Amino acid sequence: MQHPNHKKGLEMDIKNRVLIEIGLKNRDSIRKIAKQINLNPSTVLREIKKNIIVIKNPKNIKIKRNTNEQLNESFCELLNESPYVCNGCPRYINNTCHKNFQIYNHKYAEENYRKNKTNSSTKIKKIIKDNSNDTPTSQYLSKLERIKGREYNDFVKYINVIHN
Repeated sequence: MQHPNHKKGLEMDIKNRVLIEIGLKNRDSIRKIAKQINLNPSTVLREIKKNIIVIKNPKNIKIKRNTNEQLNESFCELLNESPYVCNGCPRYINNTCHKNFQIYNHKYAEENYRKNKTNSSTKIKKIIKDNSNDTPTSQYLSKLERIKGREYNDFVKYINVIHN
């Protein structure tokens, strides 16, 4: 269900990402974080899962005898449950955990968003250039279906205007 004050189609901004990170550090629930930033809880959870950073804990590395191979590196069992990150975990904060970490970082999330947005825009421009003299075909449209987000919707409107 859409949050009542949220307008559909708006992009998440750096302010929302910072508030998500603060909420995770304070061990707030996903619902509480979502309510604070006027987003659907599933949107907040998707943002967190999409931008998880894995940090290898040096305390966790085990070496096989007589070789330099690393054994399986383990993660905390708490990461199997929402919010799937260590940001608010006391063992992570106090550096007493012996497992690998998964964290959410607003700077990484914003950088990842900008990189993906640039890649998506570049793909659209390439498809326009490659197919500028053709009419839309099923193969052509299937290429476009791989592009997600607002750029795809804008591009479909653009194609409909050109070819109608």
